[in-house]
Amino acid sequence: MNAPRIAWVGSMTSSLTRVVASAMEPVKQWYSGLQAREQFLVSRGAVAAIALLLVGGLLQLHAAVSKAQAAVVRKQDDLAYIISHLGELQGANGTSPDLSSPLASIVERTANDSGLGEQLKSNQPEGDNSLRVKFEGASFDSLVLWVSSLQQEQGIQVQSATFDRAAVGTVVATLVLARQ
Repeated sequence: MNAPRIAWVGSMTSSLTRVVASAMEPVKQWYSGLQAREQFLVSRGAVAAIALLLVGGLLQLHAAVSKAQAAVVRKQDDLAYIISHLGELQGANGTSPDLSSPLASIVERTANDSGLGEQLKSNQPEGDNSLRVKFEGASFDSLVLWVSSLQQEQGIQVQSATFDRAAVGTVVATLVLARQ
């Protein structure tokens, strides 16, 4: 099955090489017709144009990365602010926390309900009423909303949290959650 595919790729490569070579032929003829001084100027101009294109591309890439990093920092700051003020908001929606279910069950159920079930990679007890959970590749925004609902609806607080950037908009997060 791989042999026909390799042959196809090989034939496409040789076809592409022929097309490029035939397109370059008039350029080569034009270049060879120039005087030595003109060839020098054209070759230096081509090098300068390529360098400018590379620098321009790198600058755009750097700007995009900087913008994404700034967005992650803003969202991390937002999460820290939300976590620090959720105690004030707890119970504001009038629902009472589920005290009969184990903490791990509540975390798994609510993570699944929030669309984070597949990103929840582990949960380990940390003492009597605490649980360490790890998410990989989770949407930062979804994680913030999930933490908010845990605190408001279940009375579960975040004792500590660490976030590492994964892909754009996603994080690897480790949270220690505890019941009040």
